[in-house]
Amino acid sequence: MIKQEHLRCFVAVAELGSISAAAKRLFRSPSAISMTTTNLENEFGQPLFESDSKSRLTPFGAYVFEVASEQIKRYDISITSMHAYASNGFGCVDIAAVPSFATCYLPGLLTEFITSHPNITVSIRDDSSTHIYSLIEKGDIDIGIVSPREEFMAVKCQNLLTDPIGVVCNRSHPLASINRPLTWSDIRHETFIANGTCKHIQAETFQAIVDSAQINVQNTTSLLAMIAEGVGITTLPRLAVPTDRENVVFLALKYKDLDRTIGIITPTDRSLSPAATAFVETVVKRFDN
Repeated sequence: MIKQEHLRCFVAVAELGSISAAAKRLFRSPSAISMTTTNLENEFGQPLFESDSKSRLTPFGAYVFEVASEQIKRYDISITSMHAYASNGFGCVDIAAVPSFATCYLPGLLTEFITSHPNITVSIRDDSSTHIYSLIEKGDIDIGIVSPREEFMAVKCQNLLTDPIGVVCNRSHPLASINRPLTWSDIRHETFIANGTCKHIQAETFQAIVDSAQINVQNTTSLLAMIAEGVGITTLPRLAVPTDRENVVFLALKYKDLDRTIGIITPTDRSLSPAATAFVETVVKRFDN
């Protein structure tokens, strides 16, 4: 029977490349680590390492390493959550959000949440929607705040808000002096900088502009810096453009239904801690109101 400790020993050897280094990490003797990995290979009936040196995995060993690493990580997160719940009576919550939501809404939401639920541990990061979905599926976080994507089936999503998409340019750019909502014709001859949110606009004329773009920037901070320097123009959701950027301006487009939805996602394959459940309720209630 394969136990969690067997997998932990194997992962340590695979990560460190030697039995002696794994023994030091796990505070066990080298002979005990060697016997455990040998027993694991016997249980599978397949070698895990290419040689006795343990410096290189077999293809099967690489597969076992990937699966075992995820299981150990999920186990450790669960144990940490149990200890937090036992010590403070409420548990912990790990959150990841797209940067625009993290900047505009999370500070106020956290102030409200911590005031009403003081006995918690909160961990927050900002990231892209795609990576946040991956973090949810791997069990690295409890809650994600993202642009919803239908292809991820292992999550539940509750929509929170819609965020209009417009043109973003330097305030001194000629587009900024047009006193009306812009059209695709207004921007098609400009130096366009493509970015990850361009996929939210399906219009063929606009996608032709994106396809011909010579610059593609995925990081919003870097993108806004280029816009501020007058490198080109782009399209972004309104929340992604800080109101305190004096040299960058958000301009409306004339077309309807050009917006990005932001929702809160949670896993469907495991239960949330009381803290995470309470945070979801706080967020949903805020936007329902």
